[in-house]
Amino acid sequence: CSSDLQTLHCTVTVGGVLSNNKGVNFPDVQLSVRALTDKDKTDLAFGLSQGVDWVALSFVRNPFDRLVAAYNNKLIEIQEVPQPMQRMGLLHGMPFEQFIACLGSVEPELMDNHIRPQADLLFCDGTLVPKFVGRMEHMRSHWRRLRRRMTLEGLPAVGRLPFKNVRRRDRSDIQSLFSSTALIDQVMRVYEKDFQTFYRDYSDRK
Repeated sequence: CSSDLQTLHCTVTVGGVLSNNKGVNFPDVQLSVRALTDKDKTDLAFGLSQGVDWVALSFVRNPFDRLVAAYNNKLIEIQEVPQPMQRMGLLHGMPFEQFIACLGSVEPELMDNHIRPQADLLFCDGTLVPKFVGRMEHMRSHWRRLRRRMTLEGLPAVGRLPFKNVRRRDRSDIQSLFSSTALIDQVMRVYEKDFQTFYRDYSDRK
């Protein structure tokens, strides 16, 4: 890469489809984004003063939407599939049906975290670790619920809802990719605990 302070000139070494909303980190540039804001530090200091050992909350995503996003982002849009996915036997451009079939032949602990069952990530010794679990599909309302809950418990409320990595606004591809009940059944089996724990209404509709 070379730069004239206004434009970044690059050479493509591995080609592929470049979708929108991609971020670029320029070489030798100091990023203005902070890992922790001043409010984060104040809130954590308050937690420490109250004897809090750790803070845990999480937002989950329904497996169907999550799988379509992982398939598009990691197997279609980029040529070089991430190593953890390669070790699972996943290949660039492979048909969606083969992608889903592959998931059923891999143990959860060997899965890439983009597609590993969320219950497998959030449970420890049979206990759900986060005290609050919201849904990405209801991010706004669940974020407000989280703020109210923290206020009721005497904790500093979290700030405004952050918007990061917003990629897929059009979700019509879910219906076209999950075009058969066999594919849906495979996902329901692999992600059974996700549905039972976080998306029981999806499981009940089946």
